Amino acid sequence: MIKPKALTQFLEGAVKSFTYAQNVFISSSSGALLASTVISDTDNIYIASFTNIWSDYLELAKAKLSTDDNNPVNLNFAILDYEKGKVVLSSICGELLLGVYASKEKDVGPLMSEFKVLKEVLETNLQKVYDLQNEDNNA
Repeated sequence: MIKPKALTQFLEGAVKSFTYAQNVFISSSSGALLASTVISDTDNIYIASFTNIWSDYLELAKAKLSTDDNNPVNLNFAILDYEKGKVVLSSICGELLLGVYASKEKDVGPLMSEFKVLKEVLETNLQKVYDLQNEDNNA
């Protein structure tokens, strides 16, 4: 299992290199926060809300957009506008939720560019960890 402190340090380093993203978080599909660059009680509430919204969007996409049970629709990302700014959400490694948010003044386009880079790096590295864990569990 990835250590939350190491994951948080990685996310903090990523945010420092970005100009649009102000906070990055990773939560479980149940809403449990695994890592975040900024954490407060308010952030916990927002993150839990974002996780619920993501779950609702996934169910809606499956129910309303899928015409074939053998070929379900996958939701790639969601962009939410909320009282403090904008947040981009997407699942990573199938079981986790990645969220990146920025202030209202920031444009969505550059935020999406930073989000895509972070998502790709995280998925690549987290998948390696999952693969190693599976090898250890099967050995």
